Amino acid sequence: MGKLISVSLIVLLNCALLAQEVKITPDLLVDSTFLTFTDEGVEHNSFSSFDNKNPNELKVFVGDFGVNKTTVKIYFEDSLNMTLNIWNRPPMFSEENIANIKFEKFKLELNQNSFELGDIAMGRIEGTSVPIYLATGGEYRIIVKGEFRHIIGKIMTKRAAKGRYNIRI
Repeated sequence: MGKLISVSLIVLLNCALLAQEVKITPDLLVDSTFLTFTDEGVEHNSFSSFDNKNPNELKVFVGDFGVNKTTVKIYFEDSLNMTLNIWNRPPMFSEENIANIKFEKFKLELNQNSFELGDIAMGRIEGTSVPIYLATGGEYRIIVKGEFRHIIGKIMTKRAAKGRYNIRI
């Protein structure tokens, strides 16, 4: 019985690890940021990015900014990881304005695994969130897919896919 539990635990842990794939591709080139978020059957596109300007604990946010927006948050700390951030006003998530939603599965491809101020981070993202439960009793998931290009230490915004970036410090 003990061996069966050990084998089952190993299989479950391997399945969880296989659901998160991170790949470093040094020759990866991305021209621009274009992410598509799909939730409850509705698609919206995002073209902007910013970061916390701290290379030691770097966090890059890719998506839209403002009220009722969704972004992908990429952590470059001890290990690479991603979450979804949903900003809402008025507070919707246990009286908080921000919900950090984990990915059930994701693929993240990057041009490198660490960055300094001024470096260009490029990547491709594909993922599905864990279920998000509604107060009405229903649930939904957020699906994200696309690519990004971000200069570390900058705020890069644009309103349309073919628009020009407004780059701020």
